[in-house]
Amino acid sequence: MTIEQKRQTIANFCNAQVSCETCPINKIEFCDNHTEENAPEEILDAWCQVIMDYEMEGAIPEANEVEQTASKIIDNHDNVNHPSHYESGSVECIEAMIETQGVEAVKSFCVCNAFKYLWRHNNKNALEDIKKARWYLNKFIELEEKTNGLERV
Repeated sequence: MTIEQKRQTIANFCNAQVSCETCPINKIEFCDNHTEENAPEEILDAWCQVIMDYEMEGAIPEANEVEQTASKIIDNHDNVNHPSHYESGSVECIEAMIETQGVEAVKSFCVCNAFKYLWRHNNKNALEDIKKARWYLNKFIELEEKTNGLERV
C-alpha cells in the first residue's frame, strides 16, 4: 500500500464516522494525529492497522498499544537494505532493473545513487544516507565481481 493509499484509508474511515466525538477510536487521540501531512509512514501503518483491527474485530486499542505497534513496525522496517517502497511481491526493484536494463546500466546507476546519497547526507537523512550510499557501493562491487567472474564462494 502506498503512502497515499494509507492516507486515503484513514480518510475514508474518518469520513464514514458521524463525528469525531462519536468515533469509536477517537479516545486514543486518533483525530489529533492522523491528519499530519508529514506523518511518518510507520505511524500511518500503525493507524491503518488500528482501523483494520477495529473493522474486523471491533477492537479498540489503548493509546500505548498504537505506540507499541508503530515501534514494532519501525523496528522491523529496514529503510537501507530493503525499503518497502522498492519491493513488490518477491521482487525488489534493483533485481527488476538488472533484468530489464542489464547489469552494466545498474552498475552505473549504483555509482550515481551512491554519489547522490553522499552529496545530500548533511542536508537530509545524515547517517541513513551514508548507509544507503554504502549499500549501493556494495551492490556495485557485487555486480562487478559477478560480471568479471570474480564472485567469491
